[in-house]
Amino acid sequence: MQTMTLSDAEVELILERRQVLGHIESLKIIRLKLLTVALDYEKWLQNKGRISTFSTFANEFGCDDAYLKDDYYFVEKIRGCLPNLKTGDFNG
Repeated sequence: MQTMTLSDAEVELILERRQVLGHIESLKIIRLKLLTVALDYEKWLQNKGRISTFSTFANEFGCDDAYLKDDYYFVEKIRGCLPNLKTGDFNG
């Protein structure tokens, strides 16, 4: 087998591409996590008859993630894309 010597620019390009691919994989995991949390939270809210607040999310629902504020923000963004249960209007 013949080996090649890569230039510094080629090595840099390969390393950058690997970093981008790793970032994309991380984003996929985060998206699925947030969708799962949003679904679980919505089910919990409906079951308990509660309204959504940060305090409810953190203390009653029990989300104890290190990124709690970010999680709540994105879960509310997801919920805002759905129709309001009382009015049928979209919140977002």
